[in-house]
Amino acid sequence: MTTPFYLKLGKLSETNVQQLAPSFLNIPENEYKDGDYRLRRYSAFTFSGNKVNKLPYRPFKQSSELNKFQGDIARDYPDIEASCYESNAFQEMFAQFYSNAELPVDTEVEVHQLRMRAKPNQTIAIAPEGVHQDGFNRIGMFFVNYENLTGGELYVHETQDSKPMLDHLFKEGEFLVLNDALFWHSANDVQANQETGYFDMFVITGDKIK
Repeated sequence: MTTPFYLKLGKLSETNVQQLAPSFLNIPENEYKDGDYRLRRYSAFTFSGNKVNKLPYRPFKQSSELNKFQGDIARDYPDIEASCYESNAFQEMFAQFYSNAELPVDTEVEVHQLRMRAKPNQTIAIAPEGVHQDGFNRIGMFFVNYENLTGGELYVHETQDSKPMLDHLFKEGEFLVLNDALFWHSANDVQANQETGYFDMFVITGDKIK
């Protein structure tokens, strides 16, 4: 009998974290509800032969059943830059995701490159959806940079109404891969100190629930 996939933790190499970090400096604001503080690029890929293959551009959309904050809206975000997804660091991140998520090669995945930005003394909700699922069987969260902030702990829940079974502030290079069909997740708000604060991460989703 096959053991179901649940949750795995890991860490990228320091060298590759340093290679990924500059790519977050050029993410534009957007017109959507969270566009002032949650900056985003978005692209879809496959992975085979240890190589990332970018798919044609398409907008991102979730149903309002999954995302009550801004569901049922086709959102156009700029693509992840080639200098980022062609890098060795991005390739390592994909290898870690596919391996830890136990995904077959060529499984299509979507990647959100996110910068949560809080201005001095500002508090923002990095998960305004609350305790939620994203509608995929596999989610990877890869944390790249955390600067001038307090808060931002990631919570993993067994049910939508349960207390967190995991409560952890992920820092540079750490990652989490989980079965989104079995667990729920949310995050604590972040507050900037006297300077603008940043929380940079990649969210990878795959094996979409039909």
